[in-house]
Amino acid sequence: ITSESEKGIADELAGTRRRFDVGERTRTDISQAETRHAKAVADRVSAESDLAVAEAMYRGLVGQDAGPVTMPVFPQALPGKRETAIALALDSNYGIAAAIYDEKAARESIKLMRGELLPTLAVQGTVGRDIETSTVDSRIDEAAVKLVLSVPIYDGGLAYSKTRQARQTHSQSSITLEKAKRDAAEAASKAWDTMVLAKDRIRVNDARVAAAKAALDN
Repeated sequence: ITSESEKGIADELAGTRRRFDVGERTRTDISQAETRHAKAVADRVSAESDLAVAEAMYRGLVGQDAGPVTMPVFPQALPGKRETAIALALDSNYGIAAAIYDEKAARESIKLMRGELLPTLAVQGTVGRDIETSTVDSRIDEAAVKLVLSVPIYDGGLAYSKTRQARQTHSQSSITLEKAKRDAAEAASKAWDTMVLAKDRIRVNDARVAAAKAALDN
């Protein structure tokens, strides 16, 4: 970009000098054109220096020189308004999805801890067969079914302590989930602002380039 800008300003300087020779421009016009050209040269040299530094850093990190750089494809399915972008972020953010599952697990853990405070009823059954062959062949079949009811009476407060801890964990999980949603919405809003600003800058720069070309042609 800076190289192309330098070439354009150099052509402008040459045109100003030709017009000065035929009396259409003044010495002041030439001085201003030379100043713009000198600034363009300085910008190009600075850009080349920045490029060299960036290439050295890339080589140090990757171990080889960077290949050809191509313009990335501009995404087509971008949201049309800020609210849509925020909704998409809340729906597809992996951090939010993980926080939702953590919150659900913590909620179920409360139910599990509460279950330790409740009575339990179990069914137990046994079936047996005894065959005696030493004297007279005989067979005895036995079957038994029983219900076992267990009622917690006192456990030193352990179950209540586990329940309180599970509630605290669930509360923290809920806070984490809300924070993940707020962070995702904020990031989406900032990204939207950045995209809008970038589009405006592209539009303005295109207008400036077109105006500069028109001025140079004239």
